[in-house]
Amino acid sequence: MIHAVVFDLDGVIRNFPEAATADVEMEYGLPSGTLNAAAFDPARLEGLTTGKISRLTWIKEIGKSIGSTEAANAWGRIEPVVDRDVLQLPKDHLRSTDPAEASANFRMMGMKGACFDIRGSQHKWLQ
Repeated sequence: MIHAVVFDLDGVIRNFPEAATADVEMEYGLPSGTLNAAAFDPARLEGLTTGKISRLTWIKEIGKSIGSTEAANAWGRIEPVVDRDVLQLPKDHLRSTDPAEASANFRMMGMKGACFDIRGSQHKWLQ
């Protein structure tokens, strides 16, 4: 029986083109890396990933941080690209009740992430 399935869509199934981020930074005269640095600042990102703030609030905070609400809004409108190859993986590669097996499956697929066993609070970080 599967007790829980936890995964991160971003960077696994859903990806945001880096070129689009670079285009926004260039358009608004921001140094390269500004948007990602602001967006993925651990303190800011934690609020979003834990549900303490909405995506809209997160984007507004990014805008305040970089001094350009317009650039943050443009960045927030970038369309993600779905990795169809991941969606086509056989279901047995995506399912496991054993954290070690799930970790091996993710490693085999070239993915990074963490696997948690809620029964024993064990975790294994994938590199």
